[in-house]
Amino acid sequence: MKKPLSPANRVMSAIWEGLVLGGIGAALIQHGHRFWGVCVILVAMIFAVWMLVPSRKH
Repeated sequence: MKKPLSPANRVMSAIWEGLVLGGIGAALIQHGHRFWGVCVILVAMIFAVWMLVPSRKH
C-alpha cells in the first residue's frame, strides 16, 4: 500500500506536472497546433488541481 504524499510533496508534484504538460502545450501552440496546445494546457491545469485535492481514502 502506498504511503500518502505530504501536502508539500503534492504541491511540488502538481507544479512539476503543470510545467511539463504546460511546456508540451506551449510547444504545440508554437508549432501551429493551437487547439491541441490549449487542450493539453487545460488538462494540465485540471490534473494539477486534482493532485492538490487530498485523497479521502485512509
